[in-house]
Amino acid sequence: MPSETLPTRTAVITGAASGIGLALTRHLLSSTTTHWRVVLADVNAKVGTELAASLGPDAVFCRTDVASWASNAAVFQKAWDWSKGRIDFFAANAGIDDKESVFATTDLDADPQEPNLTTLDVDLKSVFYGLKLFVHYARKTQRFLRTRPSSPSTVINGSHPPFDPYHPKLVITSSCVGLYRFETNPQYCAAKSGLVALTRSIGARFLRDDNLTVNSILPAFVPTNLAPPGLIDAWPPEHITPMETIMRAYDELIDVEEKRTGECVECVGRELYYREQVGYPCYSQEWMVGDVEGFWSAGYGVKGKKGGKVEEGETLGVIEGNGSKGKRKCDVDRDADVGGLENGVKRK
Repeated sequence: MPSETLPTRTAVITGAASGIGLALTRHLLSSTTTHWRVVLADVNAKVGTELAASLGPDAVFCRTDVASWASNAAVFQKAWDWSKGRIDFFAANAGIDDKESVFATTDLDADPQEPNLTTLDVDLKSVFYGLKLFVHYARKTQRFLRTRPSSPSTVINGSHPPFDPYHPKLVITSSCVGLYRFETNPQYCAAKSGLVALTRSIGARFLRDDNLTVNSILPAFVPTNLAPPGLIDAWPPEHITPMETIMRAYDELIDVEEKRTGECVECVGRELYYREQVGYPCYSQEWMVGDVEGFWSAGYGVKGKKGGKVEEGETLGVIEGNGSKGKRKCDVDRDADVGGLENGVKRK
């Protein structure tokens, strides 16, 4: 189908010069249902520039250090200008492994040195940078669409807005280790766990307030340049997750017809698992963390949050470690049914 008849959308992908980011770039540009234009953001200027040139006019490269606010701001400004005011999809994908071991020995006769926390800057802090920028430009686009003239000649990003609704999508690359302990790379594990918590904490509200979805992919072992030398060759093939599985997860999460948000999708082998958060151990925790009556919302001035008491006899989403059912006494002298989800997993 000619690209002129397809909806035109723009994506910003960090870590786009290799691994999952490069695979996603190629995947979007080969789409037969959407005319994608992709801004490749990566710290590797030589490789990124050559890639963009080889990918054609629908790809542009912007050298980006995701640990820098100014660098992130520059790539989003470039995407905004290049797309003529419409950024549809942000893949917060850049990531690195630990650059210093927390277990390393130190000279006990010298003053300890400041730890190298570059991994947290790249893997966690940069996502907060990208989130703020993507939301900012998504709101600018939505403001334009609300106030645009009704003339059919009005065009944004090469498309007529009435026939191409704007549904901004953010997909964060976390990791399966964001759900588990991971002794070899604890900084990486901590950052990826933080991304899981971030996704679950902001997804519902951004959908409610901005029609913007936020989800995370949690890949298992995917052969990329993040792996140490020799590890890919030694890895048993039955425990490798193919790139096709990751692309399938992206397709599901950026589908404009879908309103999934706050989801963490564990990608293992050829399966996608939509993982639930751990259940509340008792009603007191559900009341407190779930903000049942809106005390947190009122205290922090959150608008639009609907409180309300949970009625007696209502089933609570409490999950045992083995997913079994049972009864547990709550701190507030209330019985709670243990939920029946299978280890907190919704299998896709």
